[in-house]
Amino acid sequence: MSDRYRRLDNFDLAESVLPILQQLPEVRFESVELTETKMYLKCITPRLKYEMAPGDVVQAGVVISNSEVGQGTLSVQPLLFRLVCSNGLIAADRSLRKTHVGRALGSEDERIQVYQDDTVRADDKAFFPGARRRQAAVSETTFRQTAQKLQKTLNIPLVGDR
Repeated sequence: MSDRYRRLDNFDLAESVLPILQQLPEVRFESVELTETKMYLKCITPRLKYEMAPGDVVQAGVVISNSEVGQGTLSVQPLLFRLVCSNGLIAADRSLRKTHVGRALGSEDERIQVYQDDTVRADDKAFFPGARRRQAAVSETTFRQTAQKLQKTLNIPLVGDR
């Protein structure tokens, strides 16, 4: 990893965003995974829904992922969860992505210095409110705008090699 890599702790991130996710109306955790390299949360709120076409309903959701070991960025992404196939569409244009970059460590002594856990937590607490503010990812306005944008593409035929 680069000398500018900054670890964003999965536990601290979860501690920051879970209270917000649990406030979503009728929230359902569709997928929760914690592996050696990634944390991944997918939440759906069935109260926010939109009918794309007769019988084709999408619900609002959010996907949050992070790797505290350098295997990916922190991302908070709005999700349209399609009920007819239990599939989801991530609205990338409304996403927050945060690269794990901190200040560059200069001397060799700084490179081998290990920050105290309380220093790292204090630094994360200053950063995570930005991720918390992304609750707009599951706001009714964001959801409806994204669904309507997608709905306009429903009758556009795909052209290309089959």
